[in-house]
Amino acid sequence: MSFKKLASLLLSAASAVCMTATASNAQSASTTMSGVAFGGSSKATSTLITPDPVYRLYQSFLVNTYKLRFDCGWNLPEIGKGNNALPDVGGLEYFEFYYEVPNLGPSAERGIVVVIQTAEGFSRVAGITATTPFAQNGYNAYHVTLTPQNFTPAFNPDEKVVRTATVRYNGAIGPIYLTYPLIWGQNSVLSWTDFSAKALPDPTFVNR
Repeated sequence: MSFKKLASLLLSAASAVCMTATASNAQSASTTMSGVAFGGSSKATSTLITPDPVYRLYQSFLVNTYKLRFDCGWNLPEIGKGNNALPDVGGLEYFEFYYEVPNLGPSAERGIVVVIQTAEGFSRVAGITATTPFAQNGYNAYHVTLTPQNFTPAFNPDEKVVRTATVRYNGAIGPIYLTYPLIWGQNSVLSWTDFSAKALPDPTFVNR
């Protein structure tokens, strides 16, 4: 075998290893969640608080919008981990979380939207409906449960693999705490215990 041909084969093999490593990196998934705050303290804030003020057990983000043109909230997962994808739970069945409002405050349903991006690349949006709050320690805690049917546009029945999820707050009732994410799938569940939290807020949401 000629030196030129041997060098060519070695180069091809090295390229293949590099491409395989890159592909493996691109397919990695993350359970690190992050707050999202646009524009810093003068426009919106997202501050990691642990434990949460109501149950005094869960990690949470205190989010607050000072100017109504700027959202704040949650990223699942944080920006910058692999290809910003969550571990695959199979077909989505439920997405759940709690939010807590100080001073026994009212529901923030008008100011919250949830955006889920699925494996085929499309994002779907859902508003939330108020539930009867659980009052404790001077806070009202509201439980939110969303099914695939709550989102617009409708989920494709064959494509319900969650890639990213965000909870976005742009409300006028003041600060709220986002806590306790749960993603139920046909194959497995991502519970709040699976997630770690990043203290530094992301500058944008992981999906559009």
